[in-house]
Amino acid sequence: MSDKDFFFGDIFHEYNSTAVALSAANKMAAKVSSDYFTVQLNRLLRNNGGKISIISSVSHPDFDTFLQRIKNEAIGFIEIYPRTDINENVDATLACDLFLTEGVISVIAQWCGRTENREEEIVDTLLIPIHSAALEKKTYLRFDEEKTEALLIEDRESTPLHVYANEIKRVIRLSKTDPSIDISTKAKDLELTTSNRRSHGYDDTPANKLTKREYLASRAPENPQPWFKPQLPPMPIVPKPEDNLSEEQLNEWCLGNFEIAEIASFREVYEKAYIAHKDWERIKASAKYAQWPWAWADAVLNAEATNLAKELNA
Repeated sequence: MSDKDFFFGDIFHEYNSTAVALSAANKMAAKVSSDYFTVQLNRLLRNNGGKISIISSVSHPDFDTFLQRIKNEAIGFIEIYPRTDINENVDATLACDLFLTEGVISVIAQWCGRTENREEEIVDTLLIPIHSAALEKKTYLRFDEEKTEALLIEDRESTPLHVYANEIKRVIRLSKTDPSIDISTKAKDLELTTSNRRSHGYDDTPANKLTKREYLASRAPENPQPWFKPQLPPMPIVPKPEDNLSEEQLNEWCLGNFEIAEIASFREVYEKAYIAHKDWERIKASAKYAQWPWAWADAVLNAEATNLAKELNA
C-alpha cells in the first residue's frame, strides 16, 4: 500500500516506517537545490514521527547522489550498522542512519560481504560517498545498542592508507564477513577520494537559493485546511445508457449485446467518457495534496502583503 507525497511521490510503509525509493528521492533531488531537498527531508521526518527509510533493492545503490544533495551541516552524524531482516540469504546486510534535525533517515540497501564484488560495492557505494561528502569524521559504526565506534581510528603512528585500510576491514566485518578483497587498493581509492574531494552540495548561486514561497510550502501543515479547494479541469460527464438508448436497446445493452450499430456507437462514447472520468478522479485525488503546500504558502504571503498594506495606509 502506498500514499502520495507532493514532492517525493509514492510513499510506502515498510520496515516499520514510512519509506521512499532511493531512485525516486534522487530524481527529485536533481531538480532542486540542496537547501530545498534538505528541507523536504526534514518535513517528511516531522510528519512521520521522526523516522523514514530510503530504500534500494540493489547492492550498488546510488547513495552518492542522495548524500551530496543533503546539506553537509544538516547531518548531525551517521551510523553504519548490520541488519538481519533484509536478506535471509546472507548473515547480515549493512544500513546507515542519517541523523537530521527532525529525525533519523535509515538508508537500506543490499550492502553485504557475500563475495569480493559485494565487498567492493560496500567501499564504492557506501564508504566513498561518505568520504566524498566530507562526512567520514561524523560517521560511526554501531555494533549494538550499547556499543559504537568512530569510523576513523587515527593515531600519530598511522598513515592515511593504514587508517583507510582499517576502516574498510572493520566495515566489512560489521556485515559478519571476513574481508577477501585487496584492501590496499581500495584504501588508495578512499585516500584519492578524500584528497580530491569535490565541494559538497548543489550550486549555491542566488538562482538556486530557497525562495520564501518554497520554504513556506515545505512547512505547510500535513492535512489541507477546510478553506482549500484544489484547481481542477472540468469533470467529464459519463453519459447514462437510460438517457441515450431506447428501451429495446437498453435491454440489449444490459445483456451485453453490443453488435447493434447504435449500441456500438454509444458504447464507444461511453467508454471514452468513463476513462476520462477515472483519469479526472485520479487528478483530483493527487491535486489535493500536490497543490495544498503551494496554496498554504500563497495564503501566508498574501496575508503578509495585506498586513503590510494596512500598516502603510494607517
